[in-house]
Amino acid sequence: MREQCGGHGEFKKGSDGCLTFEDYRDLRYIIARQAGRTLKPTKDAIDAKRLEAFKAGNDGEYFKCYREGQFARTQATNTMTNKVLAFIELEANIYRRSMVAHTSNDKKKQMELHLVES
Repeated sequence: MREQCGGHGEFKKGSDGCLTFEDYRDLRYIIARQAGRTLKPTKDAIDAKRLEAFKAGNDGEYFKCYREGQFARTQATNTMTNKVLAFIELEANIYRRSMVAHTSNDKKKQMELHLVES
């Protein structure tokens, strides 16, 4: 995380106080990548339990594992977001305003395309 944030340089803000689209997109990429890395061991364990439940035909256990995986992903993303924001010294409310500003339909499509390509 530190290498990616340091390699990026300063995250710029527009006149409205929000991050520029490119910097917001890059920040989201850093968060997603690092959250995925920290989640991997947990995800592997949950996936193994979910596969066993699938093979056994235990729908309740399968769904429970699915929920655990979603919760773990959310926790990892939230934790990494907080760490990254603290590291780059960006206030959470500025990040949230940037998120709202940059998730209009046009920019959301650009964001999804960037995350898929990465």
